Amino acid sequence: MGRGQAQEGLSLRLDCCHLAAARRLFEASLVLWRELGDTRGIATSLTNLGWTAHHQGDYTTASALHQEGLALRQEVEDPRGMALSLAFLGWTVSRQGDYARAATLLEEALALFRDMGMTQLVAFAASVLAEVAHAQEDGRRAMVLLEESVRLFQDLGDTWGHAFALSVLGTVVHAQGDARWAAALSEESLALRTAIGDTWGRATALHQLGTIAAEQGEYGRAIALYEEGLSLRRKLGDRHGIAVCLEGLAGVAVAQDHAERVAQLCGTAAALRTLIGALMSPSERARADRHVSAARAALGDAGFAAAWAAGQTTAQEYVVTSNG
Repeated sequence: MGRGQAQEGLSLRLDCCHLAAARRLFEASLVLWRELGDTRGIATSLTNLGWTAHHQGDYTTASALHQEGLALRQEVEDPRGMALSLAFLGWTVSRQGDYARAATLLEEALALFRDMGMTQLVAFAASVLAEVAHAQEDGRRAMVLLEESVRLFQDLGDTWGHAFALSVLGTVVHAQGDARWAAALSEESLALRTAIGDTWGRATALHQLGTIAAEQGEYGRAIALYEEGLSLRRKLGDRHGIAVCLEGLAGVAVAQDHAERVAQLCGTAAALRTLIGALMSPSERARADRHVSAARAALGDAGFAAAWAAGQTTAQEYVVTSNG
């Protein structure tokens, strides 16, 4: 493999059990490529670093890295690299809540992938674009994209991609009111991800199953699923995933009338989201507002403020990763 060609071997599946170690290696490679003055190599390292930062929930850093990588890809007229940077930047921007910009970036990436016949990346971009369409409450568009994505990943025999697309599909059909199908999709995604050792994906599937269990009143099972996912997220150092898990646990605490715990969990999650620049989707915001309103009504303004502040002070505990 020649200099600057590492991107050709990029796998969508990163070994998420060793994110911190991977990030250090990519940072070291970036230093070396910069010393060599190799633009393609620099762009490769920026893409890898951005992908790693994204999976750690460090969206502000990931966005900046992908933006810099995209500029370099454009400078050297690398269409494949440009498409990758557009897709990964679009995914990160979507996690920051800028769905309009994310859709524009992903649509451009998808068109480039189609033109170049890059089937795996067509499937990936379609799944991420479906997530954005779902966040924009365009369920029909999301389903069309996911039908293509699932089919392509299956045809390729790409287990990681198939599990990823099933997970997104589960989220979409759950929002459309089909909890049984959503649970089946999440269980299938969990099994696939467990089989290939995909810790990040496994945590995602566990959360989806926890949400379904909570809505069905199976609070003990929901807590167990959320807490298992939370443990995995902490090992990964995924602060966005941690925040989402805490918000799920807050929903169970609302149902069990544990108002102080609701306020504390929501306070911690809000602090983490602020730290990493991860905004809520409209549906997440509506759900969180309901949780906060319920806790405030039960505790009063002063009691709620005290519990919220206590939760925010514990956020730092979740910043230190255990995979250091």
